Amino acid sequence: PFIKDMFLKKKIMDTLKIENNKVLSNFDYTQGDYLQDELSIYLKNYGTNKTLNIHGFKRSFAGIYNQYTPVGTYPKPIQQSYTIHFETNKKNDEVDISIGHFNTLSGIPVDKNNSKKALYDSRVTSSSIVWLKKYSLFDISLKSSHFLQRFFSDYNRSDTLSLQFSNTDKIRYLNRQKREIHLNSKNKSKIKPNFYSELNSRSIRGILNPITWGKFLLGINYNTNFYFGLGSSFIQKQNDIIYELVYNYNQNKILIKLLSKKNISPLHPFFNEESQKLSTSHSGVEIFLDYSKFKLFNSINYNTSKGRIFFDLDQIYYDESNINLEAQIDFYVFSFYNLKLEYSKNQGGKYLNDGVKDKFSLINNYNARVFKGVLDLSLDITLTAWMNREPQWYLHLIESVPIFIKDRKNLNDFWFLDLSLTAEVASFKIEYNWKNLSGYLNRQGYDQISNNLYFHPMMPEVGSQKSLKIIWNFLD
Repeated sequence: PFIKDMFLKKKIMDTLKIENNKVLSNFDYTQGDYLQDELSIYLKNYGTNKTLNIHGFKRSFAGIYNQYTPVGTYPKPIQQSYTIHFETNKKNDEVDISIGHFNTLSGIPVDKNNSKKALYDSRVTSSSIVWLKKYSLFDISLKSSHFLQRFFSDYNRSDTLSLQFSNTDKIRYLNRQKREIHLNSKNKSKIKPNFYSELNSRSIRGILNPITWGKFLLGINYNTNFYFGLGSSFIQKQNDIIYELVYNYNQNKILIKLLSKKNISPLHPFFNEESQKLSTSHSGVEIFLDYSKFKLFNSINYNTSKGRIFFDLDQIYYDESNINLEAQIDFYVFSFYNLKLEYSKNQGGKYLNDGVKDKFSLINNYNARVFKGVLDLSLDITLTAWMNREPQWYLHLIESVPIFIKDRKNLNDFWFLDLSLTAEVASFKIEYNWKNLSGYLNRQGYDQISNNLYFHPMMPEVGSQKSLKIIWNFLD
């Protein structure tokens, strides 16, 4: 859970006033179908002007056909991670140091029938250090991040990737670095200038020569609700204009947000073209209405991508665009019942959406307090529909490169029902989840009415999944 939130997620208990020399701890354990077994342990020590966070996580999961267990081994943890975060905060100085180590040793199915599978062996070490200095007129922040990955796979399927790298079956070492500088003005006027700069580099030993790119932005904050930044990016001595614009209008129960930005980045290392670049832009409008009985959220987003995106054996695909519409409404009619409706629409584009044009969700939440308010019970029933499905591409399992689906076709609409039951007493919480209840019918032999999902042409289907989760928070 902490990895998904960059392992620096702030919990509710973190916002409480904790005395010095106290230890906040938490464990999160999940057990489910197909040998699913996940354990997360978290410790946070509060000292005088300093905190120390230690987090450990391990995950086991075999899959419905044991496809994630490496060949010749027995089911065991396929993912492990360990992180340490130290923070010291004095009057005008703050230093944050984070170190993480992430291991993945898993089998990867390489065909739909699960007749073959490859090894996926990844070992990642990352580190980050941030120094923040506060002055009377401005704040300055310096950040340095480093990422080192050792990767190996015995994947040897004959496809487009073999045309690019001749040594993809060897151990690879990816080195990635990022340096950032951020200056924020603190003058008393409504106009506050700021400056941001970053410098990036990456290389793959023996495969990809070092490449460097970066950007800078000169920006202005006006009256806390408007920001405009204009700058330049460079990749291998090529310069491009970039920008970022944000405007917030907040009046009573209405919030309107306008945003637009453009960014330049290098191509995926697989393309092996150091001088080429990928230009992405995003523009959108968000509207949020907040009333006592309901909340309404609407947004429209326009995204473009210019550069090499994905390919097949015959040609390379370049520029494209996509329009996305989203709407969400929450009803709070009764104290024990909440209703949420969600809808999204993708119009156009191949790479910039997931191949599902229409998505709809109906979320029902029932809650109650029993035993004189000591026990909190909650029941969530979610009905989800994916309609007008036409996948255009799939992600290569090893290289993470988008591969164009040449003989694509429209797929049937997909409906699934999820159930979640939660009981909570003080700092102890137990939760039962059942994903895709109708997929359970496939196990009972009712193939004609089951709805197992194929989300990748090289992997077996995904059916229902049941799991039990226990979360417990402690103080000292």
